[in-house]
Amino acid sequence: MSLITELREKSANAEVVKREVIAEIKTAFDKYLNSDRLEEYLRKCIGAAEIKERKVFMMVKFWAYHSGCSTTHFHCGGCVWHNPENRDDWESRRYKGVDLQTISDEVCNYLSSRLTSRMNDLGFYLVSKKDDKGNLNYYNTLFYFGW
Repeated sequence: MSLITELREKSANAEVVKREVIAEIKTAFDKYLNSDRLEEYLRKCIGAAEIKERKVFMMVKFWAYHSGCSTTHFHCGGCVWHNPENRDDWESRRYKGVDLQTISDEVCNYLSSRLTSRMNDLGFYLVSKKDDKGNLNYYNTLFYFGW
């Protein structure tokens, strides 16, 4: 097999694994958002201050491991997906060989859309949304939903 053919195969396989990882993360959050667990989370997190202001704060987040901080994970409305390979070091940024940071925009954009849609299904409306990409270690989208 020629070098070019070998490299093309490896690139194609890497893209397949990347798509599988993205699908796995999306599926985990879809199960959460399609269940009653989001509503249960809202019942717990909406307190007197939220009731007075008639709005609740929600977040979609990607956090990449760096020294002294938590493991790499995605977060959406009370649900957290941690790297199942369960490493607590720089390697926690990689899952099945995929650098999770390289897919964070795609996954977070999907989660933001799904969260907004699900909140609308529950009778909430979007008051405000702010993207916050502070550095290479995290990606946040901050939401306020009203009723």
